[in-house]
Amino acid sequence: MIVDALPPAHIAPAPVRQSIDALRWDRRVLIVFAGAASDRRLSEQRDALRAERSEIGDRDLTVVEVVADSVSGIRDYAPRLRAQFGVGRADFAAILIGKDGAAKLRSPRPVSTATLFATIDAMPMRRREITER
Repeated sequence: MIVDALPPAHIAPAPVRQSIDALRWDRRVLIVFAGAASDRRLSEQRDALRAERSEIGDRDLTVVEVVADSVSGIRDYAPRLRAQFGVGRADFAAILIGKDGAAKLRSPRPVSTATLFATIDAMPMRRREITER
């Protein structure tokens, strides 16, 4: 990534943990799959997220990228994640996982931050968080 395009773990600061499952009940996760770093959809998704760093942090969202055989944002294996979420090696997908570990949104193209935030903000756990803050 270019200097101003920080790695996904830096979009929403969170400790790098062993697996997606280790984030359950603590973080929401947006997993962005791409077959290659040159995929324009990956660049579009990164650009959209980069513009909304504070909103991402406010929503306890960690961004994980699975690009080809590389994973960033967590310590896990690309083939395992692709199998777990049913995403082919060359496919693009953006999948939002709630704090409960369930997939809340799945898209074969980049997700707008408006759609992403609206989906998160409609979650009962997020509504409770807003009320408590």
